Amino acid sequence: MITLKQFMETCGYRITEGSEYQWQCFGHRAYSLDSWNGDQNGHTLSIVFDTDTQEVYQVLAYDYARERAYRMTNPAYKAEFVQECENRDVLDMAWE
Repeated sequence: MITLKQFMETCGYRITEGSEYQWQCFGHRAYSLDSWNGDQNGHTLSIVFDTDTQEVYQVLAYDYARERAYRMTNPAYKAEFVQECENRDVLDMAWE
């Protein structure tokens, strides 16, 4: 799993949005940061992490031009994420 530092370096420290993560599978300190490159046919990178420990739960990348989405979930939390997907009746795929 990548670190928060690696994510920040990858997106050039350009953060365009941030919010508390709304699902419960990663706990109450989960926070999401997004970095959009500003191009409608560009890309967005997102990371979900613990605001206290900075442990990364999930990293997402969206390529709008190719209509592709990628998601990497920390294996230690994968079961909880899949269970919440089932509870919410959401398909477990990066492009929900």
